[in-house]
Amino acid sequence: MMITGDALPDYSVNGNRKHNRINSGHSIEQSQESIYDYFLDIVKTCAADFVLQEFARLFIQSAGSERSEVSQALHELTFANDEETFRNTLKRTCYILVNNWDTSRNYQAIQDLIKLFFDTTLQKYTASTVLRRVRAWVSKFVQSQDFRELELFAARHVPDRYSHWKHRYNSFLLATQYINPQNSPEQRRAARMLSRKLREQFKFKLAMYVAHSQTTSLGATSKEDLNPTALGEEALLLIKALAVRRGSYSYANLARLFLGQTKHLAYGDFKRSLQNYLTFSVGDVNITKTLSQRLADRFENLYVDMDEEPVTSSLLLKTCKRVIELLTTENHQDPSPLFVSLVSSSSPLVWSSILLKTILICPQVRPYLEACVARIIQYYEPIPADDCQWVIHAIEVLNIVLAIHADNVEYNLIKVQDDIDECSPELESASDYRVFSQVKHQLTK
Repeated sequence: MMITGDALPDYSVNGNRKHNRINSGHSIEQSQESIYDYFLDIVKTCAADFVLQEFARLFIQSAGSERSEVSQALHELTFANDEETFRNTLKRTCYILVNNWDTSRNYQAIQDLIKLFFDTTLQKYTASTVLRRVRAWVSKFVQSQDFRELELFAARHVPDRYSHWKHRYNSFLLATQYINPQNSPEQRRAARMLSRKLREQFKFKLAMYVAHSQTTSLGATSKEDLNPTALGEEALLLIKALAVRRGSYSYANLARLFLGQTKHLAYGDFKRSLQNYLTFSVGDVNITKTLSQRLADRFENLYVDMDEEPVTSSLLLKTCKRVIELLTTENHQDPSPLFVSLVSSSSPLVWSSILLKTILICPQVRPYLEACVARIIQYYEPIPADDCQWVIHAIEVLNIVLAIHADNVEYNLIKVQDDIDECSPELESASDYRVFSQVKHQLTK
């Protein structure tokens, strides 16, 4: 039901209503908590339609809530004339609803919440100073990065053909939200949960694609419909190339070997060993040379005051963050020169493999990696998909590399005829092999 009229009292000096002072005993924080508690209560006990109507009445149409103390709480926030506090209250309320609806799998309610922000009421003229203020603040919120982050929670249910190419990688984009300590606990929790769900869904779909793609019972079109990547048939070739690295040459074993050999080294020696570890088995001599030089330049002045000290878990984490920045974005905005060099020269697998090696020796750095990749996605976001296929291709490769080496999916390669040389990281002929995936436990579908 649409609510019309200027329901909020006008507290401006020239307003027709009597100036109403805020009760000095009722703090802004208490006003915020009143709103949070109300929506937390009704989202758990009431139908989604009622919750959406209350949200719209309070924040969009400014008609007031059915509960008078909640209306008064918003009046006090508005009268304080603090846009940042108002926006934080609005954001946290949104994520309270998103968290609860996601838990109950009411995804339509999340989409309907996003739609509320496009209500034409926000554009209507009002003589009320306070109403103009609220509508201006909400309209600015809709144009902000905060709202784009909120939209990610509805975008997961929009078919790919209707969405921007960046939404294929929402699991990365969400990382920037849940690693940001400035975001509310509700927002960080919602982002972390959805990112994990999207990763698990991708791994499950990839495993199902592998299971069906090598059968003759499905046509080419049906097989491609199962493919969760944007790589076409190349996805299966890449999976085979990754699965062949097993035994002593597997990425996991190399990481364990590196950690075992360096656990007693001083930090200066550790950095030199790390450079060798990251560039081991790259393959291309020119790429190896370039990569080694870039790493050497970065490590030369990196935490030099710690060169004679043992490597702590904290120092390892900070060092791996610097490696990831070198390979993604060093200023947290623009792609790094090494990223452009590796990816644009048709070496996305080398780029992805080095990032994988980094998180295998320090799993705690993975959220930071995902956030850095998100910034690359955001940098190229204005560019149409057809004009940045090289970037999309690199992120697709990284997505597969991370999925292949996840703990809950195991990929095994079997040669149809002769024995495979386990020491060789390359396939003699991809058609001579079959790759099999095994889900170790139930994934989120």
